[in-house]
Amino acid sequence: HVQTPTTVITDSLEVLNEISGKENIKKCVLGGMFDEFSHTILGNITIEQIKRYQADKTFIGVSALSEAGITTDTELDALLKIAMAQQSQRVICIATFSKFNTQLMHQSCQWSDIDCVITDKRPPANILKCIEENEVELIVVADESASADSGCLPLSN
Repeated sequence: HVQTPTTVITDSLEVLNEISGKENIKKCVLGGMFDEFSHTILGNITIEQIKRYQADKTFIGVSALSEAGITTDTELDALLKIAMAQQSQRVICIATFSKFNTQLMHQSCQWSDIDCVITDKRPPANILKCIEENEVELIVVADESASADSGCLPLSN
């Protein structure tokens, strides 16, 4: 049985660096303009390129997550996240507890676009309500220094 390599499509130099040298991962890097702050590639070219792919899962790093959904500080980042969500069967958002109930200027994905939220602590009640109303899977993972009885849920494929 030959294992098909996993394909990673990324606009992040940090993700590319992390998977560099791993032979079982096919790497697709998006083009566009380099953003110094986020160390990602952004732009209209990047968004158009995303639309040529179909993905099983997309992992979206979240800058702000409120009752409005995901918001970002730049329009291009917001549009890129929307494009990624539209081209994926499953949208998984990664947000630390500090990102909940924060809001930035540009609207990105709505709660109805999100399938799963992975976070480090149980979200506040109003965010839990959004999660429940939109049937979003919630995965809470504690850092390795947390005690064994922290009540975290295991992360699985």
